[in-house]
Amino acid sequence: MKAEYNLYEHKCLWDFKCFTDDNLSAADSVIQSGWGLHDIRIRWSNAVLSSPSWGINLGAGLLFQHLTVELETDGGSVKASVKDVVLLPFAHAIINYNFSNKLSLIIGDDGIVLPEEWMMDTGIYLNYRLDQNWDINVGYQFYSRGINTADLINEVKYDIPHFAVAYSW
Repeated sequence: MKAEYNLYEHKCLWDFKCFTDDNLSAADSVIQSGWGLHDIRIRWSNAVLSSPSWGINLGAGLLFQHLTVELETDGGSVKASVKDVVLLPFAHAIINYNFSNKLSLIIGDDGIVLPEEWMMDTGIYLNYRLDQNWDINVGYQFYSRGINTADLINEVKYDIPHFAVAYSW
């Protein structure tokens, strides 16, 4: 599973900023901020409860992330960036309720909490099974990620509409 999130926005900062030992003054210029995240996950899951109506899967995974945070003055005279690359284990859980053999409601979560890093990716989805191998699902996903290291303090939260076509074997 691969997820990529990118956000670039323009903000007008009215005070002095020091970022990665570069001084950015908002007195004469707009300071632009940029944020980019590449997220790749490998996940293993095992059914701990399986009945015609209910299912619970628990598992674990490995998360690779590459994060970039940038600040730049409007004219580009001062630009500073911080990059963070991390490999983290995470816990995984899925609860599903089957309305029929084709339609189900799924609640899933990937997450980890460590002293300097945390991540939560929770979603609720309506899944329709087209055949033995193919599924379509729509839903809502909440993603939250925090980093508090010597190089970077950052927290992001996203509300994400979700649509997926999946193949299982």
